Amino acid sequence: MLKKTWLLPIFTIGLLVISFLIFRSVLTYLAISAIFALIARPLFTRIRKLKIKSFSISQGLAALISIIIFYSLILAFLATFIPSVAKETQVITKIN
Repeated sequence: MLKKTWLLPIFTIGLLVISFLIFRSVLTYLAISAIFALIARPLFTRIRKLKIKSFSISQGLAALISIIIFYSLILAFLATFIPSVAKETQVITKIN
């Protein structure tokens, strides 16, 4: 009997491609959240290590603080560049 050792890897790759095509939007959100988690993790650990006298910061509070800092950085970045982009688009539209 002829062994078909190539059949299982091709079937697995085909199944992965089909599942990726079906769940593309979910996988995109999972990838983005994983990247954000990798960025925010060092900030979270540093906030957890902070101690004020005998008070230590809980995990929930450290997570909330790191999310607030992360969103603040994103908003500051957007607030810096959106006005200049809007001004440039006005200049470009006035050319004609």
